[in-house]
Amino acid sequence: GGAMTRTVGGPIGELRAAMAGVVFTPEDPDYDQARLLWNADADRRPAVVARCSSASDVVAALRYAQAEGLEIAVRCGAHSASGQSGVDGGLVVDLSGMRQVTVDPERKRARAGGGALISDLDAATHDVEVRPRAETFVTIDAVHRGVGTASCGPDTLPPYLVATGEHRWTWILGPDA
Repeated sequence: GGAMTRTVGGPIGELRAAMAGVVFTPEDPDYDQARLLWNADADRRPAVVARCSSASDVVAALRYAQAEGLEIAVRCGAHSASGQSGVDGGLVVDLSGMRQVTVDPERKRARAGGGALISDLDAATHDVEVRPRAETFVTIDAVHRGVGTASCGPDTLPPYLVATGEHRWTWILGPDA
């Protein structure tokens, strides 16, 4: 049989070599910044943060986590109030490097990368009419909230939600101060 070769640094070195995005471990100087969540009370310390820049990076990160037996958390905008976008001792698949939004004006559809924020969607569609709907959705905290928030985990905590129903508000448009 042939000899097995391993990348210097073992499995984590192999993950780094397989990904175009950045891999952070507790030994890296930017690890503390990479693991931060929106809710500072949810202080998670993952073994690895894989900041993916493509679907192939996501596949590589998931394969690594499976091979190493690590629990997985997925993070877009890191907005999960309960801290589910982080994990202690596991691997965080950080999609913040996948914020691209493409718009098809003919079909009136937008396609957002896994890490896209509401602000990215708004910027890409501000001059394109998307498919009209009877409802209006208002997102107050658009700057940092992921497009998929609440689709795969808890949403905003109940005390901070605006109840469903008819509401009136006024928009005031003016120049920046």
